[in-house]
Amino acid sequence: MVVLKQFTNVQFNSLPQIEGRLLYDNTLNILRYNDSNNYNNLLISKDSSYNVTDINDLTIDGNLNISNHDRTSNTGLELNGTLVTATATEINYTQVMPGTASASKALVLDSDRDIENINTLSAANIISDSITLDTATINALNTTGNVGINTSARLYGLEVNHSAGNCLRLTYNDNDGSPTYKCDFQVSSTGSLSIMPTGNNPTVLMSANISGHSLSLTKQNVANNTVDLLLSLTGLPNTASSNGIGAGMEFSTLNSTYTIFTLGTFEAYSTNITDSNETGAYRWRLANNGSLSTVASLSAQGVFNCLTLSSELVTSTHIVETSDIRIKENIINLDIKESVNTILQLKPKKYNIKNKIDKKYCGFIAQEVKEILPSVIEITKTEKISDLHHIQYTGIIPHLVNCIKDLYNELSIIKQNISD
Repeated sequence: MVVLKQFTNVQFNSLPQIEGRLLYDNTLNILRYNDSNNYNNLLISKDSSYNVTDINDLTIDGNLNISNHDRTSNTGLELNGTLVTATATEINYTQVMPGTASASKALVLDSDRDIENINTLSAANIISDSITLDTATINALNTTGNVGINTSARLYGLEVNHSAGNCLRLTYNDNDGSPTYKCDFQVSSTGSLSIMPTGNNPTVLMSANISGHSLSLTKQNVANNTVDLLLSLTGLPNTASSNGIGAGMEFSTLNSTYTIFTLGTFEAYSTNITDSNETGAYRWRLANNGSLSTVASLSAQGVFNCLTLSSELVTSTHIVETSDIRIKENIINLDIKESVNTILQLKPKKYNIKNKIDKKYCGFIAQEVKEILPSVIEITKTEKISDLHHIQYTGIIPHLVNCIKDLYNELSIIKQNISD
């Protein structure tokens, strides 16, 4: 047992110096500690009403009992000047600032230790298995579990439910609920997702792959008589752009072993990336014996190429060439002698396509025709050949017509000589 001797305030100065004393000042009703230098280390102060002050930290391993406390009086635990009263299931705030908590039943703990009736809660961290908020503003939410809005399932990191499917709205620079620029996400009863941006010619930018059952794009045409670009595809280089960079669409399905394979692609690629001289082209690829092969291309000059080293046949019920005089100039008659000379230089050949030895073709060699009639030669670039030569066979027809005319004239002269 420790016995504390009482001293007056004046008697403290005459006490001998020792290592330490715990003393009671009956003048000031203060418990003091003497550290061999002075007695001004105040530990606990008690006034005439038995109120105790001057405690910085209080650690209690057992229970804290306030004997005169009840929920209707002003006796209880004060936190920074605010009185807190409590029952077995309630903590009630009184003498509080308006708007921070209800004056009664501010914090309620039921038999399941659930908390309710909180109007405004400000805390650095809240740890709970479940928090239900009817109307609240949350500045930051950090959780290692799942968060559900209007749902108790919480099967994903964030799960949002709405009875009409209006699950999410993203707004720009809006704080009063009347945004000019917004994007709504709606889910239908069949699980379809609608992304609806609103603003000045808004767009939806997707920077990654999109997978799903189907994709439907709808956009309001403001001008009513123009073409709107509902889908914009952008291919970005990893370091620096070079000719050939582009963007496209891929079409895939399952094969016999239920493995996804690519059926084909539709691609737009660059042939010239020089600033202010950018040029593009289209390319179509299809699956052929387990790999993709280019089957057709279209250049910016309007040259459609559907001849690959493995293709054989292009069919159409009707093919025409534009020949309107209104798009032509410098028109002169083709000289007959020039035509005859050109046709006589052509060398018809018989051949087969490489790796297709079972079928023979008749025609010309483009490189040979180029030396005689360069105007009927078109050169394109493919994956395997950078200067694939093509012949515009219809360009030879005018020369053949002139040759027929020349023959007719010759025959007419012969007939005339015979008749004479």
